[in-house]
Amino acid sequence: DDINAVLFNQHQSIGCSIEAPLPIVSWRTEAIEYELFKGEELVYLPQCIIFSNGAIAYVIVVMGDEYELRIWPDYSNRDREKHHWFSHHAIVYSAELDVFKQSFEALLKHIKKENDYEKKHPKFSKDTPLSDS
Repeated sequence: DDINAVLFNQHQSIGCSIEAPLPIVSWRTEAIEYELFKGEELVYLPQCIIFSNGAIAYVIVVMGDEYELRIWPDYSNRDREKHHWFSHHAIVYSAELDVFKQSFEALLKHIKKENDYEKKHPKFSKDTPLSDS
């Protein structure tokens, strides 16, 4: 439920900054397939929530009702070769999990605050015209 609260938040955001160990957050609400390397098979990118400190990323990978917690050490490498794209691995240390938990809790607080604000000040309402014409 918490993961879906982020992915499908009421204010339709796809990212934000939070006060947490991993302050840069973005998410993909739909799974996609795309050609990562010309002429090779398509790569599947599932729904995900990405937390980063600018150097490394911690990712919640969502597939249906299942999720995995992953670390992607080559996240900030813009000159990626094939092995960099697939260098993510599972969390293995409790300290890594603690960073994830702290950041996710901060994100949930932020989403709740934004959703509460959206309820009071909706971007679109029945009474608000979409254009002046």
